[in-house]
Amino acid sequence: MKSWQAELLIFLAAAIWGSSYIFTFWGLEAAPPATLLLMRFLVGLLCTLLLFGKHMFGIDRTMLRQGLILGSLFGMGYLLQFYSIQFTMIAKASFIVALVLPATPIVSYFV
Repeated sequence: MKSWQAELLIFLAAAIWGSSYIFTFWGLEAAPPATLLLMRFLVGLLCTLLLFGKHMFGIDRTMLRQGLILGSLFGMGYLLQFYSIQFTMIAKASFIVALVLPATPIVSYFV
């Protein structure tokens, strides 16, 4: 892959990710945060099962437990984000979430 193609794909991914906040804001006008998050996770589960369902049967108990812990933490983070969008501007919420990208290497250094 050429450098410009990789940069174009990164730009496209950022544009899709950034525009998803608008849809989240609209969704929160129609449903409470927990309901919207449940629907979003159910769609993700169905897509995952459709694409990778045959690979899910080889999961052992340890991997399942670890996945449930990480998924719960991930879901709580999303729930907090959805609640925060109700009390602030969408641009501020997306900026705070985007700070995860530069903060990740710094936190991983200390961990």
